[in-house]
Amino acid sequence: MIASAYGWSIERVAYRPVRNSKRLIALISAIGMSIFLQNYVSLTEGSRDIALPSLFNGQWIVGSSENFSASITTMQLVIWVVTFVAMLALTLFIRYSRMGRACRACAEDLKMASLLGINTDRVIALTFVIGAAMAAVAGVLLGQFYGVINPYIGFMAGMKAFTAAVLGGIGSIPGAMIGGLILGIAEALSSAYLSTEYKDVVSFALLIVVAAGDADRHPGSPGGRESMKPMQFAMALLSAAMFFVLAGVFMGVQLQLDGTKLVVGSAADIRWQWIFIGTAVVFFFQMLRPLFQKGLKSVSGPKFILPAIDGSTVKQKLFLIALLVIAVAWPFMVSRGTVDIATLTMIYIILGLGLNVVVGLSGLLVLGYGGFYAIGAYTFALLNHYYGLGFWTCLPLAGLVSAAAGFLLGFPVLRLRGDYLAIVTLGFGEIVRILLLNNTEVTGGPNGISQIPKPTFFGLEFSRSAREGGWDTFSNFFGVKYDPSDRVIFLYLVALLLVVLSLFVINRLLRMPLGRAWEALREDEIACRSLGLSPTRIKLTAFTISAAFAGFAGTLFAARQGFVSPESFTFAESAFVLAIVVLGGMGSQFAVILAAILLVVSRELMRDFNEYSMLMLGGLMVLMMIWRPQGLLPMTRPQLKMKNGKAKEGEQA
Repeated sequence: MIASAYGWSIERVAYRPVRNSKRLIALISAIGMSIFLQNYVSLTEGSRDIALPSLFNGQWIVGSSENFSASITTMQLVIWVVTFVAMLALTLFIRYSRMGRACRACAEDLKMASLLGINTDRVIALTFVIGAAMAAVAGVLLGQFYGVINPYIGFMAGMKAFTAAVLGGIGSIPGAMIGGLILGIAEALSSAYLSTEYKDVVSFALLIVVAAGDADRHPGSPGGRESMKPMQFAMALLSAAMFFVLAGVFMGVQLQLDGTKLVVGSAADIRWQWIFIGTAVVFFFQMLRPLFQKGLKSVSGPKFILPAIDGSTVKQKLFLIALLVIAVAWPFMVSRGTVDIATLTMIYIILGLGLNVVVGLSGLLVLGYGGFYAIGAYTFALLNHYYGLGFWTCLPLAGLVSAAAGFLLGFPVLRLRGDYLAIVTLGFGEIVRILLLNNTEVTGGPNGISQIPKPTFFGLEFSRSAREGGWDTFSNFFGVKYDPSDRVIFLYLVALLLVVLSLFVINRLLRMPLGRAWEALREDEIACRSLGLSPTRIKLTAFTISAAFAGFAGTLFAARQGFVSPESFTFAESAFVLAIVVLGGMGSQFAVILAAILLVVSRELMRDFNEYSMLMLGGLMVLMMIWRPQGLLPMTRPQLKMKNGKAKEGEQA
């Protein structure tokens, strides 16, 4: 019941407001809500593993011989029975009930279903309620099977659930059960004949292959219409009551160990105070929401639109030159730590600009961008560790390797769109991370690779003494006093140079036919194809170029840190880069730069509240998609306007 209430609330908060928007906006809102919920549970219940007492004990031997034996536990039997009953009940409901037929009608054509008198809002809310309830049952069974739970078990389980659904066929309940069985067998065989660490790689690889081969069956779903809103007071009261119940369950109570037993206890009084405050805020916000929405519409005019800064006028050229001079001179007047944060900001600017190519310019949602980032960083680390190559040699090589990875990933996912493309690219990012984590002999596994050198100035090192086999140091060659800050400042200047080059390359591409093709693909893929353009080629170039920028950023990251490990390239990193693009304004390079500065600097300044950063990031993504999906500073679109005088002359003629 609690999970169903959460499902209903999530549909109301994060999905219904963006249902009539573009598919990309709804997907970003869903990702933000997923990040928010995961970190919300981590903060309220703790991030540690919690042991669960077993409710079902016992084991039966079903076959035994000298070379073979098989057994089944009571828990396994319960899982089979509950799964079969749940699938049977859901199948009967979908096929024979009135609401089930309405669900199928909405799945086929949401607009046509609404024209036939079906309350599409109610049907979609029901699917969220049922889906959340099924997920809760699966969570209980999963916790009983493994004996431990933590806030992060849902991420991998959700990915594998999607894989099972794709294997069995989206929309087929028996097919989903069969797909789950096939996936389980594949993981068991990979654990037996390969390694337990690589079973997740097999799952994600299976997802990519099946989804790419079945892409023609995934056309995407259209949006529905808004139903009439109920009374404002009743909705405010219901929302406040729902918040109080859900927050009370997750914040007001805690799981505590009493000896060997797991008991439920009340949380501290301060938590209950925050629950009451939150309930009041939800109630008054719902009451005042129409006025709030009206006020937002009144301020969302052209005055908030970011003008195109492309250096086309003399004023813009002077402005860009002044910015560049300030950026070059600034690190010599601030502390070493401030310059280091600025270098990190430059790295995220490059990542944001690269991701903006596929998300903002091409309209393709990529969730595994951290995979290309990791490939670039490890390319530099491995080439230096095994072959002694320096930064400047590895920088173009890392870009080429990452671009090749983007090119190879582009082939199997070219026909995918929407959530299928997002999930498949997320699977790619996880495959890269798992391979780096488990290939200990080459990548160092969880220990990573250390002693990665900083870039040099034409072979001159920014250190007190040159390394063995090195040429000379910068201070000794020029006869200046050694200063440890010089190394940090030079790395910042290198990062600034790469940012300028990235902006130059992207702006030149946008003026070429390729850039226009990206924008055409973003607006309408079918219209793009009808104009004689090849969506396949356009997507492939977007993937390749975007991955190359991630490779450059990864090389810079490895040089700044001096150490790389797989834990630096989790999904949270991809989500953070996506938030930069979403917050600034998809498609606008200048807005991405401002958003990167804002998010990176605020995260560094709020180190004491680091555990809340991902929670706020997820909530920010949802709010941005609801209230301002175009971003804080959206790019200007080229428009043709006719002057009034000419218009009147045309009318008289």
